[in-house]
Amino acid sequence: MFWVITKIYNVMSSCCLMKKGIGSVVATVLIVLIIVAGAAFVWLGVLPVVDEIGDVGVVVGDVGVVEIVTSGGYTLWDEEEGVLEVQVERGNDGEEPIAIDFIFSINGSSVTERVLDVLDAGATKVYPFDLSYYGKPDKVGVAFVYADGVGEAVTVDDIPSGSSGGGGGGSPPVVVAPEDDSCSESWSCGSWSNCVASSRTRSCTDSNNCSTVVYRPDLSEACEMPTGDWVPPIGIPRPSFGIEESYRMYDNVSAQNPDLTYTNNSEGGFYTHYVDNSDVCTNDITPWDNANLGTEVNPRCSILRNLPEGSVVEVHNSVDPNGFGYCLIDGVGSEEKPIFVRGVGMPRMDFKGEIGFYGDSQYIIVEGISFWGFGIYGRQEPNVFNTSYISIRNSDFQGNETRNGGIGLYGIGDDNHEHDIVIYNNTIHDSGVWDPLIATGDQDFHGIGVGARVSSLWIVDNEIYHQSGDGVQINAGTANQATTHHIYAGRNRAHHNKQTGLWSKQAVDVIFSENEIYGARFSTSGPGAGAGFQYGPENVWFLFNEIYDCEYGVRIGSASGMGFGENVYVIGNLIHDIHYDPVYHGGSWDPYTSNVGSTWSNSGLNVLGAVNRYVVGNTIYDADAGINTGGGGYFYIANNLVSDVGVQGESHIWVEDGSGTSEWRMDNNLVYQTGSFGRIRYQNSVYNVSSLPVENGANNIDANPQFVDASNNDFRLQASSPAIDNGILSDVYQTFYNLYGINISVDIDGAVRPAGTAPDIGAFEYS
Repeated sequence: MFWVITKIYNVMSSCCLMKKGIGSVVATVLIVLIIVAGAAFVWLGVLPVVDEIGDVGVVVGDVGVVEIVTSGGYTLWDEEEGVLEVQVERGNDGEEPIAIDFIFSINGSSVTERVLDVLDAGATKVYPFDLSYYGKPDKVGVAFVYADGVGEAVTVDDIPSGSSGGGGGGSPPVVVAPEDDSCSESWSCGSWSNCVASSRTRSCTDSNNCSTVVYRPDLSEACEMPTGDWVPPIGIPRPSFGIEESYRMYDNVSAQNPDLTYTNNSEGGFYTHYVDNSDVCTNDITPWDNANLGTEVNPRCSILRNLPEGSVVEVHNSVDPNGFGYCLIDGVGSEEKPIFVRGVGMPRMDFKGEIGFYGDSQYIIVEGISFWGFGIYGRQEPNVFNTSYISIRNSDFQGNETRNGGIGLYGIGDDNHEHDIVIYNNTIHDSGVWDPLIATGDQDFHGIGVGARVSSLWIVDNEIYHQSGDGVQINAGTANQATTHHIYAGRNRAHHNKQTGLWSKQAVDVIFSENEIYGARFSTSGPGAGAGFQYGPENVWFLFNEIYDCEYGVRIGSASGMGFGENVYVIGNLIHDIHYDPVYHGGSWDPYTSNVGSTWSNSGLNVLGAVNRYVVGNTIYDADAGINTGGGGYFYIANNLVSDVGVQGESHIWVEDGSGTSEWRMDNNLVYQTGSFGRIRYQNSVYNVSSLPVENGANNIDANPQFVDASNNDFRLQASSPAIDNGILSDVYQTFYNLYGINISVDIDGAVRPAGTAPDIGAFEYS
């Protein structure tokens, strides 16, 4: 997945820098690559130099046969596209593999990609890989992965060049003519993948290995995304699991696991396991003893380990730990028969809950329980434990002044075994000494902490407050940046946390959308920003958030050479009431006196990091300064409404470019200052909208925006507002669609824009 995303962001960076829309053919290819990668691959990471992989040939081991087919022209390197296609043939004997490892030797290092799509016995299949970020490999190896380990690899070190089939979704390879013109294609296809970005994919295999694709069935098709009562935040896809499932699905007998006994509960539903340690429970059983699953009359004391699919564990009052002093939850459910661990009356556990550290955990929903912290892990060492399709919802997480009660996610080892996680509708609060007036040092208790090797994570509809760290912090670490990707934080309410509401460090494809953030103040460990990032994450999107009562709205720090981040997008946000508060500074720093000449001073948007910065369609009101940015790279500011800022002549928009190397434009913004004029500043020169050099911007307006009622925080536009129909169409909306397949051409309320002849300026579209 990382290679695909790397290819995409390189292409998109070029397009955006030229301020041109991407072509329809290229866009289609990019979307297909995303879909194929998301459906087929699990990222393993870049490893140090490993033992040389072996010679060309066939390996017949105790458990199977595998061969890389070099005849017929399907194993090839496409230099133009940066795509490697590997044709794999599987023998008829041996144990059933669960995955295939492809090992690429590139400039002295080894990169491994694990493919879950295993071909049938006796079949041949072509597997495409986008390696444009790395270049042509010196060798490629293939090994089957079994439940008890990885088999011996077979390798090829002389990879022919040619023209590929475009990553498996387009035209056939054009390399060599078929060896046998009389060969009759015989295609068989696997199951369709989940619907992603309104498309789904599958793999097809020609059992006759004709090296032609004239009659190959379609590998992709349009599909309808699942729908339900829950509406995702703008720009965030709907997870395939974890929001709307209910244990009442087992009211239908046909949905039940026939190996379990379902007992009626007081709600009219069923349970399979009953846990309650407050009264007389069965204490002579172990966490692995399934002889007694528990009933209301004879409950279990602890939760059974290794829960079977279809389990409904009903928890009352509290439970005993079931391993290492924790509440360990594991088991392998399925999409058709998920596992539910559900509390009745929000039972409290004064110890930590954990998923995935000590066993496989898939298709599990934990709900209605109060925990003292929770860990979600994917683990490779010393054992491989896959953690996927997990939902933590409708629960409470509370710590104390010395212990973190939040949720942590982290993958252990070199593989990415933690994906498709949903954290939904929880309350996470009171961990550490959070009050900046009392706290000292950097206690760093985050409400939700996201580490390395976590992907496809939804953090939605939670309330997070009184944490000594961030409400949400994403931090893969420099070496693992690419392993943490597609992190979605939407419609959360994050307030009065010591550091920030929402923050990202190293990660790729992070979307913050429709969050409400307030109450951030300067402290010993944070500047008082509502949201932001540092250390160079890539493709970070701040979409349609409301941020207020903070010292900064969005603060984007420098990359500091730690990540490879290039692109940041700030679109459609409402930011108001952003002020320096001397109470929290102890008189040590005052932006109105000692720091007036710096873009680092308090502002609605403080954009200092990333290479390419796109600030489009935001409304900023009553802030110490409007939009402040440092120099270097490309900076595009369009359709923003900045009104009534500062108390000592601070700017509405300020580009500070000490090197004079920045490329920047300000188009179609509205700036307004009651009793004065809108200040646009470059270096130390102050311009009004008329005097701004034309090469730096056009069509900016200085006029009263005519809010409906700013004094009561109603920043919608009146019918006579000069902001209506005076914006410019921006490429950022198309960029988002090309990357994620979701249309975000809306305002902060979800109204389609433009509603008139052109977009309105600011976060709101008039209707």
